[in-house]
Amino acid sequence: MKYGAHSYLFTDRWSDHHLHLLDLAKELDLEMFELSVGDDVFFDRRRTGERAASLGLDLFIGPGGAWPLECDLSADDPSDRARGLEWHKRQVDAAS
Repeated sequence: MKYGAHSYLFTDRWSDHHLHLLDLAKELDLEMFELSVGDDVFFDRRRTGERAASLGLDLFIGPGGAWPLECDLSADDPSDRARGLEWHKRQVDAAS
């Protein structure tokens, strides 16, 4: 079992100014850290990933910030579902 924390325990929105929280997570002996991403959450993903890797932390992403309602994967409208799939693919690509 691995232990981790969500960034919401420390801040309401992740940014490059919060990289020190990864150090804190390591000091707390955590092994994982989750970031919430949305269209209004801006940070240098490479820099964050490199910092986490240097500390031996696994990063995860989850919903947070602005997620477009017209991109609902469970919507009745097929065009909304298609937009949702494209939006979520971009989030997965950004996470990698």
